[in-house]
Amino acid sequence: FATAFYDIPIVFGGLKKGFVKPLYELILTVTLIGFWEEFFFRGLIYNTLLRNNFGFHLSALISSILFSIIHWSSYDMAQTSCFWYIGIVFIGYLLAFIYTITGSIWSVVSFHFMWNFVAALSIDQENEIGLIEFSNYTEYSKTFDNIVVVILGIVLVIMLLLSRQKLILDKVNLYVIKITTANKTQNHTQNRG
Repeated sequence: FATAFYDIPIVFGGLKKGFVKPLYELILTVTLIGFWEEFFFRGLIYNTLLRNNFGFHLSALISSILFSIIHWSSYDMAQTSCFWYIGIVFIGYLLAFIYTITGSIWSVVSFHFMWNFVAALSIDQENEIGLIEFSNYTEYSKTFDNIVVVILGIVLVIMLLLSRQKLILDKVNLYVIKITTANKTQNHTQNRG
């Protein structure tokens, strides 16, 4: 037993009997969700906004707000802090940043997968897989959400400060130029044909 914030006991245990099927289902579910959401929000929406000259920050913000809105029906509001949706905007912004820096949709699909996988294991107090369990999570779920949002906000501020570094700023600018130039080249080719 370990205690996290307040009186939320965390139980680190082994795998439960019969964990294979629920583990397989969890991996499949979070893979599909991460794949779909990243291809839609970062691959389609974010890049479309960039192609239409919204710039990095506005494109990241708009796609992140839309990312948060789609999650509104995903959570039980009796157990979820309203600030959690701001946290989802923060996550979306971080994902847009990671995607831009790496230039790879697979980097954010992987990050999204890991986030959802860890969240599913740690938040579901009756998970059938085992490993970790917050025994009275629902009692403190809103407080826990708020703590995570503050941590995400701090990470986002650090990321924004780091994005001012020349190497990172150059990568962001290079990606934005690549996307906007590809759009202009494609339009020019279509107009000629």
